[in-house]
Amino acid sequence: MINKFLQFIKKQRLAILLARFDCLFVISGLEAFKYAFPWIKIFRRKQPGDETERLRNFLLAAQNPLFFAVYEEVSSRQDIFAAPVYVFPEDEKLLTGDKLYKKASDSKDKAFYRTLFREIIRRDYPELKEQYKVFEHRLDTIYDMRFLASEMELVCEAAAGFAGFCPYEVDWLGTTKEKLCLIFEAPVRSKRLLKPKEQENLSRLFAYMFFEKSLFVSYWRNLCVGDRSQVSFIDFDAAYPVTPELKNYLIRFVQSQQKPSRPEEYKLRRAVMVLQEFCPDINIFAAWDEYLNLTDFSPHVRSDNDNLLSQLKNGGFDLGQYQPVELRSPEELSYLLQSKDLKKGARFRKSSIVYWGPLAVLFYVLLNYF
Repeated sequence: MINKFLQFIKKQRLAILLARFDCLFVISGLEAFKYAFPWIKIFRRKQPGDETERLRNFLLAAQNPLFFAVYEEVSSRQDIFAAPVYVFPEDEKLLTGDKLYKKASDSKDKAFYRTLFREIIRRDYPELKEQYKVFEHRLDTIYDMRFLASEMELVCEAAAGFAGFCPYEVDWLGTTKEKLCLIFEAPVRSKRLLKPKEQENLSRLFAYMFFEKSLFVSYWRNLCVGDRSQVSFIDFDAAYPVTPELKNYLIRFVQSQQKPSRPEEYKLRRAVMVLQEFCPDINIFAAWDEYLNLTDFSPHVRSDNDNLLSQLKNGGFDLGQYQPVELRSPEELSYLLQSKDLKKGARFRKSSIVYWGPLAVLFYVLLNYF
């Protein structure tokens, strides 16, 4: 009961903050916030600009990584959030040597946002279940910098073979749960606004990672840029695996603007939209010809054990027929899992030294003394 009351109070507080930035449209119509609307409008402060500008101002002012993670996951579904709002820092930062790059969140609202997300799924949008799974994963990277460091190292390893990649490393000796340390062998800049050559390298890097390394990121706020126009992802949401079906979908999306239908397709479409935001001066697909000309990435050979055995038999190898293990009752599986009961079995006794030891001593005595 106390937890429900605290959850209600925190929802009211979040609603008041949204009202002060004139962003009540974010929670308007949600069953999870229906008890807040009869009186929360008295806190509304009319702000200039359209809904996109007001929401961006709220996100920049709040600086809440938990709310930002919820927003990013929900906004990745273009069928629910039709007008995504991107929050990109405009200031550049010089990164060199050993650098304390980021600290873990100390927010006490993890349980609140986790419960709120589940409530929105249960009462408003059940189709967000897959996004919630990613949100759970992202909570790890927000509260434990070692998880974030692993994600960054995975992305760097995938991008290392690209000529235009801007390298950096995770300083595992300095990285702890509370802080993330990176190593930059040469001075680089963390920035948002790119030159045309840097934009071209970013487009090529995304395609290289996606088609050749089967990895992509769906949202990033900043890039690491070197002095020779090299680029790399440094401030991103998460690394996602790429299946052959997802590669086929991207080709169809580029060629005919096919609408997404699966959660990972929505993520990919959002990634393309963010890529276009970072590359306004070029056609991001112009450098993808070598990949887009491929028509099908799906595996062509799919055979199970029976098909493999039949092929071997046709070649003259008779390996018999695979017989699956059948347990006639749950008690059989339970018996196997109970090590103490297993040791009581006759087969175990006959294979143990307790069974054969006395017999070996008896044979020795008979052979030597009789």
